[in-house]
Amino acid sequence: MNFYNVSLEIFSFFFSITCFFICIKENFMITVLGKWMTPLLLACLALLIWLGITHAPQLAENPLPAIYTFKNGFLVGYSTMDLFAAFFFSALIFNQIQAKLKATNDKDVLKAALKPSLIGTCLLGIIYLGFVFLGAHYQPLIANVPPELMLPTIASHLMGRNAVFLIGIIVIFSCLTTAVALNNIYAQYLCSLFNLKKNKFLSMLCLTTSLSFTVSLMDFRGISAFLTPVLELSYPSIISLTLMSICFKSNKKLKMIVFYIILAFMTFYIYL
Repeated sequence: MNFYNVSLEIFSFFFSITCFFICIKENFMITVLGKWMTPLLLACLALLIWLGITHAPQLAENPLPAIYTFKNGFLVGYSTMDLFAAFFFSALIFNQIQAKLKATNDKDVLKAALKPSLIGTCLLGIIYLGFVFLGAHYQPLIANVPPELMLPTIASHLMGRNAVFLIGIIVIFSCLTTAVALNNIYAQYLCSLFNLKKNKFLSMLCLTTSLSFTVSLMDFRGISAFLTPVLELSYPSIISLTLMSICFKSNKKLKMIVFYIILAFMTFYIYL
């Protein structure tokens, strides 16, 4: 088999199967994500960003107004769905911390989670600053390149054919780390929603994995076309809910009122 020309269906099938088996045991899943995948992913990203910085061409002049660039970057950034992922990841991580510490007090869990959260925030911030730097300095190279091919194009420019392996690791592990966490959380949520016993988790995991496989066959552009209007509608509400949760920890009613007001406003703004 030529692995450079694997069909979407075959790749999605094996990717989904891998995701399923990692999700079966939660402790093993956390070990795989935290000790293996994430460090390797960060190392590959750091290498790419370092090469990009050391070989960066001179910054080209941007003819567009700064406010337009910021607005466009902000809106296009919705498609990363980092905030959605953070909601699910945080639930998974806090449950693990609670189980490890055997703590019932929310303050104890919060204290234990604060340090790794700050480390993760700093690492994510550094990576995105690196991406911003690459995008700005290599703008002439990627001006007419589809979004999903921008990073591979820069990597190919910097490393030639060697970029294939590096980008493969970055893309696969970026997707797999997120898919594993979301698949597990969604299966747990369905068990909770339908009041299913713990031994039904595997059945729900099969269902969520099958749904993920089916959606993956839409291709990147198909998924993006489907998600873009949904994200434009819902993301401002999610951002407001996040900020409200930080500022007002106990006033659930106020949070929901603000959430639905912004959701209604965005619906009116976009569709009416």
